[in-house]
Amino acid sequence: MSTILRPTITMAGLEAVFNAQKNGFQAKISKVGLGTGNYTPDQSRTRLEKEVHKVLVASDKTKAMLKFI
Repeated sequence: MSTILRPTITMAGLEAVFNAQKNGFQAKISKVGLGTGNYTPDQSRTRLEKEVHKVLVASDKTKAMLKFI
């Protein structure tokens, strides 16, 4: 049985990307954290509750890998 993932991009994350670009830097998403899902995430959060997995995002140079915390 598969689970549908519904990512939530937080305002803190968006601000970090915009600030990097404003200062002449490139922002890249390199990891995605996965939590227990026992709450409803919203854009005002600054971190996951009970993070259980961190997935490295694949790029043209690397393959996606799963890192258990």
